[in-house]
Amino acid sequence: MRTLLFPLVIMAFVSCNSSPNQSANEQNTAQNSSPSETNATKTSIQSIPEKGKALVKDHFAAQMIDHVQKFDMARPSGTLYEVRLADHTEIDLDINGEWIEIDGHDDRPIPTTFLNPTILSYLSSNFPNTAVTTVERTAQGYELELSNDIDLYFDLQGNFVRQEK
Repeated sequence: MRTLLFPLVIMAFVSCNSSPNQSANEQNTAQNSSPSETNATKTSIQSIPEKGKALVKDHFAAQMIDHVQKFDMARPSGTLYEVRLADHTEIDLDINGEWIEIDGHDDRPIPTTFLNPTILSYLSSNFPNTAVTTVERTAQGYELELSNDIDLYFDLQGNFVRQEK
């Protein structure tokens, strides 16, 4: 009786943990994938708002676009579009095409010509030979990561706030 009961309990447990239309492989994929992977669709640069297209064209023209994704819903950061360039630079854009974060991936330098002139002046005066590898815009201002592992913080007007190592 025990030998018959044990397999039945196992089968009942397995069937409770899976939907009838979902294979084991699909269950593993669903459990292991993040929400950003499951709610994004590939699209083209033509589908993003004009501000985003202009940013890519004016400041990243040297790089080919690898792919563009549009998320079904904006992520907590506000990102609705993600543009990935051939060198793996990632440009996150909001619903209006404004950049939220630009990440050079693996500490690759990114162009800075799109930044506030006050920030550019601070960089040229204080870090003339140091590249910016990531920049993020938040409700409080801007955070820049430099190639020497220093993080710089600026307010919304571009005024220097602090630095962290």
